[in-house]
Amino acid sequence: MKKLVALLAGEAEHLDTVISCLLDYSFPIDSNAAELWQFLSADPALGGQVMENLVVRLQSHHSSEHQASHTSAAATCALYEMISVSKSRDATTRLYPQLLMALLVEIHFSLGQSIPGDKVSGRESSWQSLHTSSAVEAIKMLLLCVGCRSELTVMEKEQGWILLQSPQDHLRGVSLLARAMVHYACPETTRMLLELVIPLLDRGDKKHRLTMMAFFVELLRYEEAKKLPHPDTLDRLEEWTKHPSPVFRSLGLRGLSILATQPGKVRPQVRSAAIMLFTELLNTVKRRQKPLLREEVTRSLVPLLLHLQDEDPDVGKRCQKALAGCFQLLGWSCPKQINSKKAWHTHPRVVDKICQHSVLKLKSVSDILLQCLDHLQSPQAPIRRAAAILIGCTVQSSEPAMVRQEKELILQSLSGLQQDPDSSVRVSVSRAIQQVRDGGRNQSRQTLGARFRNLFCCLTGQEERENAPDRDLLGGPDLSQSHRWDSGGP
Repeated sequence: MKKLVALLAGEAEHLDTVISCLLDYSFPIDSNAAELWQFLSADPALGGQVMENLVVRLQSHHSSEHQASHTSAAATCALYEMISVSKSRDATTRLYPQLLMALLVEIHFSLGQSIPGDKVSGRESSWQSLHTSSAVEAIKMLLLCVGCRSELTVMEKEQGWILLQSPQDHLRGVSLLARAMVHYACPETTRMLLELVIPLLDRGDKKHRLTMMAFFVELLRYEEAKKLPHPDTLDRLEEWTKHPSPVFRSLGLRGLSILATQPGKVRPQVRSAAIMLFTELLNTVKRRQKPLLREEVTRSLVPLLLHLQDEDPDVGKRCQKALAGCFQLLGWSCPKQINSKKAWHTHPRVVDKICQHSVLKLKSVSDILLQCLDHLQSPQAPIRRAAAILIGCTVQSSEPAMVRQEKELILQSLSGLQQDPDSSVRVSVSRAIQQVRDGGRNQSRQTLGARFRNLFCCLTGQEERENAPDRDLLGGPDLSQSHRWDSGGP
C-alpha cells in the first residue's frame, strides 16, 4: 500500500490528487495516515515536493478563507509527520521560513473559529483545541529539526507555547518567538524570514496580516533591517497607528518604539523620525485606549531616557518630548531633569533624580537593567556611558534581592567595557562595577547625598572630602558644555 501511494505520488500528474485523498483521512490523524506521510517523507526528492505542495495549500487557504478548515488542519498534521522524519531534514531546512510562517498563521486561524464568549459545543471546542495543539507541535518539531534549540528553550521558559494557543495572547507568543529568533538565529535565516514577511504585510485575511505584523516589528531589531527603505517602513508603521483596530495601532507603536530606541540599529534620521511619530501617537491616544498602550510605553522609558544623552541634539530634544508624553499617559508627573542638557557623568544628581522619580516606579528592576545592558553595546560613547551610570544608580537604589539574579551577567557585561576607547566610559563603568559589587542600598549606610558626592568625585577624577560643597549646585563651571551631546556630536 505504502509503495503504491509513493509510486502514484511520484508521477507529477498524480501528486496533487494523492495528497488530496490522503488529507481526507489525516485529521484527526491515525497511525495508518501518519505512517503514509512518514513514508513519503523518507524519499528526499518526493518528500520535498509533497511538503512544498502542503505549504502552498496552507498559504492559499490563508489568503482566501476566513477560518481554518478540515483540510488545513489535516495539512498541519501531515507536515508534522513529515518534518519528524530525519531524512526530510534537507527539504525542511530549505522550506523553513515558509513552513514557519504558514504554521504560525494556521494557529491564528484555528483560534479564530470561535469568538471568546460565544457558546461552542464540546465537540467543536475539542476539534479547535486539537487543531491548535497540532500546529504548535508542528512548529516545535520544525525548530528541533533545523537546530533552533535556543529558541525552543526560550519558548518553554517564557511559556511561549501557552501564549501561542491563547486567543488573547497569541500575538504575544508570535512576538516572543520572533525576538528569540533575532537573538539566536543565524543572520542568513533571519534575512530570509524578513524577505518572506515583508510582501505578506498587506495581503490576505486580517488574521494573516496580524501574525505577519507581529513577527515583522520584532525583526526590526535585526541588523539587516536598517537596510530597508526607511520611508516605506515608517510610512507603514504610521499607517498602522492610525488604523481603527487597537491591535493594529499597538503593533504600529511597537514598531516605532523599536526603531526609536534600539541601540545602534538604525540611522539617526530614522530614529529621530520614529521618535517624532511615537510622540505624535502618544498625544492622540484616547482614554479608553491607554490601557492597551501602557505596556509598550513603559518598555520604552529606559531607552528614551538613555537617548537623552544622544550625540545628535535633535534626537535628544525629541526624546524629551516623547518622555513627557509617556509620563502623561502613565499618569506620572514629569521630572524636570529630563529637560536638562547636563551630561550625566558630570552631574550625577540629575541621574539620581530621574532614577528615583521614574525608573524605580517600573515594576521590574530586572527589565531596567537588561535594557541598559543592551545599550552598553551602542556605537555612541555617550549612550554606553549613560547605560553604565543608570545601571549603577538603579542597583544602588534597589534592594539586593531585586538584582541578585542578574548580578553576574551585569558584572560580566560591564567588565567588557573596561578597555573602552572613551576614557569617560571607562570611568563610569568602573564606578558602576563597584556599585553592583556593593549590592544595593542595604549594603551601605551612607546617605544618598554622600553616595552621589562620591560618585561625582569618581566620574570627574577629582579628589574631594566627603563634606565638600557640591560645585554644581553652587554655580561652579558647567562641565556639560564640553559634552558631545550638548555640542551636537562629532
